[in-house]
Formats: sequence, C-alpha cells, structure tokens
Amino acid sequence: MSAESEELRKLARFCTPRDRAAMEAQADRLESGEAHPLITASAAPLWGEYEEMPDLGTGGTKLVGLCPACAEQGRDSNLRHLVIYPDGKFGCAAYPALAIETPARAAHLQRVWQLVGKSVRLTKPEPLPPLILKRRNKLQADVAEIWQRAREQYAMTLAEWQASSAELPTSAEGCFLAYCGIWKLGETAWIGDRYDCTAAFRGHLFQPATQAGRGWEMCQSDGCDHASGMIWTTNAKGRGKENQIGRVFVPVEHDEEPIEQQVALARYLEAECGLTILMAVHTTNRGFHTFFDARSLPKEMLAKIAFFLASIGADYGAFQRGSTRTPGALRQNRFDGKPFGSAQPIIYLQHRI
Repeated sequence: MSAESEELRKLARFCTPRDRAAMEAQADRLESGEAHPLITASAAPLWGEYEEMPDLGTGGTKLVGLCPACAEQGRDSNLRHLVIYPDGKFGCAAYPALAIETPARAAHLQRVWQLVGKSVRLTKPEPLPPLILKRRNKLQADVAEIWQRAREQYAMTLAEWQASSAELPTSAEGCFLAYCGIWKLGETAWIGDRYDCTAAFRGHLFQPATQAGRGWEMCQSDGCDHASGMIWTTNAKGRGKENQIGRVFVPVEHDEEPIEQQVALARYLEAECGLTILMAVHTTNRGFHTFFDARSLPKEMLAKIAFFLASIGADYGAFQRGSTRTPGALRQNRFDGKPFGSAQPIIYLQHRI
C-alpha cells in the first residue's frame, strides 16, 4: 500500500458514503497503478489555470478552477469547484463552509492541500481537534441512521407524490408565473446565468410580483435559467451578502439519489422538520429542486438542516446560497451557454396562485 493511498483511505473514513466509495476506489486505482481518467499528465496543467472572478464578499478578487479532490472522484467537469483567495485560503464549491464544520468537508480540504497545496501555495487547513472530530462523527452517524429510516418510511414514486399536488401549470410561462406567485408585492428577486455576479453580466434584478411579464421575456431572451430564493435590496448591483435582506425559500437537491429517495427527502423535511413545501422544479437532468418556505425559518434551524444535508451527501451549498433553477426557463449548456432540452417544469405545487 502506497503512502498516498493509505492517506486517502484514512480521509475516506470521515466522508459521506458516496464520497467514501469514490475515494476508496481511487485508492484501489493508485495501488494498482491505474490513474483516474481526470488525474493524468494531460489534465495536470488545469490545476494551474485559474479564472479570476469578483469576490462578492470582500469586493476583491478570487481564483476559480478545477478541484483536484473532486476530480479524483470523477466530479467537477466544469472546472470551477476550487476557490483560492489572495491570502492562500481556499474552499470547494462542493463543500461550502457550515456553521458546524463537518468531518467530510475537513477531509476534502485536506485532500486538496495534499494534491496541489504546495504547487499553488495554498494555506494548509487546520484539522479538526480529535475530541470535536469524535463528536462530529457521532453526529454524522446519527444522521445516517435517521436518513436510512426516512428513506424507508417516506419513499414513493413521483406519480404517487404528485397525486397530493395542487394543479400543475401546463406551459413554461405558466411555471414561471407560478414561481412569481410565491413572492410578495415589492420584493426584489434575481434570475440570471449561474455565474452572473454583477450588473455587467447577463443577470437581471426584477420584481416578479409587479413585473412578471418582463421577467418572462428575460427568461426567454437572455437564458436566465437560474434563480435565487434570496430577497435583494431594491438597488442591488450584485449578489453579495450586503445586498441580501431576507429569504423567500430555500432549495433542497439530492440528485445523486433515485427519484423515489429524492421524494423521501422532501417528505421527511416537511413531516418531521417543520418545513413547508412551496413547489418542486425538475432540472431536466437527474432530479429536482424542492423549494421550502423560509420566511419564518430561524438561522439555527437553517444551520441544522444544512448539517443534515451535508452529512447525507446532498447539495447543501445550493441550500445555503439559495441557488436554484428558474421554473419554466430552458436549461443552458454549461460550456456554450446555449439552451438544450425542454423547459424546467414544476412537478409539485403546494400553494395555490
């Protein structure tokens, strides 16, 4: 057993089941001398090719590029997961920071540093202290047990779940107008491209309760296939925290699971965590995003749910940022920005317009 594969197996113990399996598979490849397709000599230069982007939190800049730890697991095909700040600190979009640090995130960042930390001058992350690590592992084990019970108790087919839905919109424009209906008069919402950061990009700010028609025109003409559950200041010029004044909804996504288990997650969060489903939007890919009402959710509850999602391998980054898919809009190709497939439909609707 090589030192690298041994270290990889140690880190894998602290990861979610999906990532643990991928890391152990990579350790097997290392021991057999077989490299992962994304970790090859031809791919190595990608680690040094970073794109400079605005840092919405500080007003400065940051570098964005391929995350080698994600690449080991066959992920980050759009080469944007790794974020490097001017002081050498870094993060991964697949493992955003939480109010409660998870062993999985700590292990992932340690792996990034092992792979490229010295070559790109990253600041070495501090490991979790042993006592805290032990407590967090116990928390993750408890969450895994809860999730296993929820999968068995709340799983059902999409058709069965839709039987309890309000009447669904039948057109793309109808889906967008239904989305506008969850906003209150005067609240400023955002739709745009996933990576739009400021007014200089294609993103737009609009008030869906009063400008639904204009918003639909933007969806069609500018390819605004992403939306946000955040409420923004009226004169906001970007999606920085200083422009956020509240939340309308939080999206939950777990498309690594079959549809029946995605339904189970939505039903569990509603039945046992006190959340209210507003709607669910299919991404026209592997799954759907469920929008939960966030107007009265306390921050403590948001932090607990984020930890739960992180522990089961769901996309807790989208949950924290409020980033989701625009109902009714055509999904855009991540490489050339051109639309493909059908409009992103609403597949479950709790409220009535």
